[in-house]
Amino acid sequence: MRITNSAPVLTKNAPVTPTSTEEDRLTVSPNPADQLLTVRPFITTNPEKIQLRLLDMNGRLIKQWVNGYGVERNSMDLAVNDVASGVYILAVDYGNGKILRHKIVVQH
Repeated sequence: MRITNSAPVLTKNAPVTPTSTEEDRLTVSPNPADQLLTVRPFITTNPEKIQLRLLDMNGRLIKQWVNGYGVERNSMDLAVNDVASGVYILAVDYGNGKILRHKIVVQH
């Protein structure tokens, strides 16, 4: 019995082809945040379906924002002044099955 391996061989200087698209871009600032967090997702269609969830590091929902996307500004402002200082995951749901996650720090 002959076993062959069809997996690609990676070499030290082999080019890496990115698999992300423009819709995978997400800008969150400032990070760390104190009172307000500005999120700029790259959205080409259906911006009214975007949802954002702030999760603790155990995946528990801390806060959620829905339909707050400002097309004219291409951003969302999220109040985090009522969130305890700590490290969180911001999950951005585009409403089409794609969810991006970004680690943020809230520091008061």
